[in-house]
Amino acid sequence: MTTSDLAERMEDGTPAERQGPTIADLVSRQTPEFERALGSEASAERLVRILLTEVRHTPKLAECTIQSFLGAAMLCAQMNLEPGAATGHCWLIPMKNHGVMECQWWLGYRGMITLAYRSGQLASITADGVRDTDTFRAAVGTNGGFAHEPNLRVEPEDRGDIWAWYAYARLVNGGENWVTLTPGEVESLRHRSPAVRAGRPTPWDTDYAAMARKTCVRQLHRWLPESPVNQVVAHDGAVSLFDPDRPAAGVQLIDTSALYEGSDDDQG
Repeated sequence: MTTSDLAERMEDGTPAERQGPTIADLVSRQTPEFERALGSEASAERLVRILLTEVRHTPKLAECTIQSFLGAAMLCAQMNLEPGAATGHCWLIPMKNHGVMECQWWLGYRGMITLAYRSGQLASITADGVRDTDTFRAAVGTNGGFAHEPNLRVEPEDRGDIWAWYAYARLVNGGENWVTLTPGEVESLRHRSPAVRAGRPTPWDTDYAAMARKTCVRQLHRWLPESPVNQVVAHDGAVSLFDPDRPAAGVQLIDTSALYEGSDDDQG
């Protein structure tokens, strides 16, 4: 089945909660597929429990088309990342477009760092915001160097406003790379998301600091060794589909670049 075929089925499909089997049944039936991706029955069963917990926490996930929800679930399995606030690895976001509720998969800050470590070539990687009273140095050249010293003499809320965001990585061979962004640059990159431009709910609304850190890590990633991050960046913030009747087709990404143009303003 082609991506367009799956997209048509998604648009014509019935929300998960209205089909015969419950969403718990439909997700549980994919345990063998999750196990193949994760390599462990216990890990697959844990993922099923986490997915169903996410549905309980966000009931509108049960209204998403099965293909889009399972697409996001399979990405979790393939990348061995757990959705939800407990880990911050990734997020499952229900979003209505043209009257159809879809599940978007958003990679979290901690998930991106977890994937980056899997290259085996990173000694450390971190990202944070720099506040007015912090000491910060990010210089290049012969006398260059990187250092961030938060002002621990005052309470966090008294350290002032954030005037820069950064991501820093040290390689096992001793090399180091970093990226710094101004708040304005972070905002510019945030608005590249079609969902953000359309005023749709995204993790930026509830976890701005984590998303700003992730934005820096993503900008830094181009200078880091190859890692599993490369495999999922296209799926980040997008709709991916998995047809439970044709598991061999795998997870298929659909182009969401124009989904929000003239889409239903009702968030459901």
